[in-house]
Amino acid sequence: SAVVFPPPSHYLTTYQRFLGLKEVCERARDNIDPLAIVTAHGTSRPHSLVCAVESFDVSVVSFILAKGGNPQYSLVSSEDSLVSLIIASARDGGTDEFILQKNSVRILSLLLSYVRIPHRRFRLGWTYVHFVAQENWIGMRRERLGLKLLCMFLDDVSVPPGVQDFDGTTALMVAAIARNIEIVSELSSRMSGPELLLTDNSGTFFGGVRLSFHGTH
Repeated sequence: SAVVFPPPSHYLTTYQRFLGLKEVCERARDNIDPLAIVTAHGTSRPHSLVCAVESFDVSVVSFILAKGGNPQYSLVSSEDSLVSLIIASARDGGTDEFILQKNSVRILSLLLSYVRIPHRRFRLGWTYVHFVAQENWIGMRRERLGLKLLCMFLDDVSVPPGVQDFDGTTALMVAAIARNIEIVSELSSRMSGPELLLTDNSGTFFGGVRLSFHGTH
């Protein structure tokens, strides 16, 4: 049967309705259309799951997922809620550090339990581990958090550590260029010898990147 979307006033792009989730009455919750929550159909505004993820609000993320929210839905760009969480976890400067680090891990655990395509590819063929590998975790003193998120993708949903993008670039190459030493160490320890010798389309391979990486110290 055809999906009937509610009028714009019911879209949860009016995210303020979720900020006080505990005070929202049950009747109002029952009137929420899960598809409108996920897609904000007919608008170009961020959908509510991304807003909740970027606010590190565990209870709201859990509620949206239970209502049918799809963490791998993409609205305008190809990035989904999991990529939004990776980027916000690495770059957010306004959230209390303890809450950010604790809730980031809790939210990723929630999102991963709803993921249908763990090896999903985005623009350029990047996977979730490529996105983790590129972020400046060291600059925000969140190296342990970046490593934790990486291991969750590798262990919880079995994203291959040696996966290449459309140009042949591995997450290990990305991490080395970004000087994410803990991520470099973790990925290289999980990759086979032949995987460490993979090259991208320009002929770059991890050994060459590693020499450059160590030459900056």
